[in-house]
Amino acid sequence: MILLEWSTNADRAATLTEEGWRQGRRPLILLAWLRRSAGVTQTKDGRRRLRLFACACARRHWDRIGDQSPTHADALRNGVVAAERFADGEIDRATFEAEVAEARRQGRGISVLAAPAFIAGHSTLTVAFEGAWEVARLGPYAGGAYHGEQLETEQAAQCDLIREIFGNPFRPAEPPACLPRRGGAIRALAETIYRERTYAELPVLADALEDAGCSDEAILAHLRAPGPHVRGCWAVDLVRG
Repeated sequence: MILLEWSTNADRAATLTEEGWRQGRRPLILLAWLRRSAGVTQTKDGRRRLRLFACACARRHWDRIGDQSPTHADALRNGVVAAERFADGEIDRATFEAEVAEARRQGRGISVLAAPAFIAGHSTLTVAFEGAWEVARLGPYAGGAYHGEQLETEQAAQCDLIREIFGNPFRPAEPPACLPRRGGAIRALAETIYRERTYAELPVLADALEDAGCSDEAILAHLRAPGPHVRGCWAVDLVRG
């Protein structure tokens, strides 16, 4: 089934256009395009973004991860946090795998049929693309939690997260030209927003960039947009360097 779904979505991804990327509502097609045409699995940054996408999907259901067994919720959340820290190079692979193993041991009482728990568990898979693919492939269906309109809504939300993290690969953005002149303070602000997840401050970051002479409408508009904004936001990453 996995191979069949990969083949089907890879074929559809082969003809993906920029408009299809911007309006797409099928996450597997976007992920297949990223792997086939953008080569995201071949770079450290690409793998980082894939992992952060999977974690962002888990955080969409953060408060519901313990629906079935609240006593095990923290263990699963700890696994997601470990995956994020590993993605950002804050812990090495051995530490990451040890923390995830402990999280899974403690969370063993939660059935994979509980959708939020299922998504959280798969976001911690060792291989970044595998985690992203499994979250997108099975997450919306886990336990029959999503049907019809709910399924469509979840898939569309996942596509929004992919675009939030990868931007528009048909038009790769460049770091704002103003950064060499006033980069220190602006980068510090972006770093604080990234670390503390204070995404409500993104318009302030946009204002600071504009005041410094940045005129890139794509970056400014994205930072001022309502979101979703998550760790790995392409515009914040550009400013952070």
